[in-house]
Amino acid sequence: MSCALTQGYSHDCKDSAGGIRSVYMLEHTGVASTTETDGVITAITKAAGRAFFKYVLPRDTGNFKFTINGNEANGSVFYSHELKMILNKMQTIMRNEIKLLAMAKLIIVVEDKNGKFWMLGRKDGMHLTGGTGDSGTALGDRNGYDLDFKGDEVEPPIEVLETVAAQLQTA
Repeated sequence: MSCALTQGYSHDCKDSAGGIRSVYMLEHTGVASTTETDGVITAITKAAGRAFFKYVLPRDTGNFKFTINGNEANGSVFYSHELKMILNKMQTIMRNEIKLLAMAKLIIVVEDKNGKFWMLGRKDGMHLTGGTGDSGTALGDRNGYDLDFKGDEVEPPIEVLETVAAQLQTA
């Protein structure tokens, strides 16, 4: 493997937006394979009868990030993937689903506000590592769930082609 650099960076137009729109989740075993071309997922093969479940987030309530973890002495590097999301309205159906999310190893695809899709936990999976359910105090407070997912991978999150993302919910 070559470590030769391939490009620089120049400041571009101010046409980027922060935040995420939606999150797609499926247990890790529900994805049979992924195909990557030039650092982009160009195909996802799901196990028979499996489909990603879509979570549409309230505006300005979720984000994902990754942290680069390098150790020069050991010659190692890995990437910590993190997703934070909020789901409004405490209800039994969501309580039961959160229990399943907490037990599962997941592959997560996030749609950002720039219309790009990013896969988290591709090889080693994502895990629900914390969160809260909160009734709120005042009448205008949030009643709902705040969920944190984490996973460590050998690569940063990878972009998923929009045409591939359009098929996430089909079995």
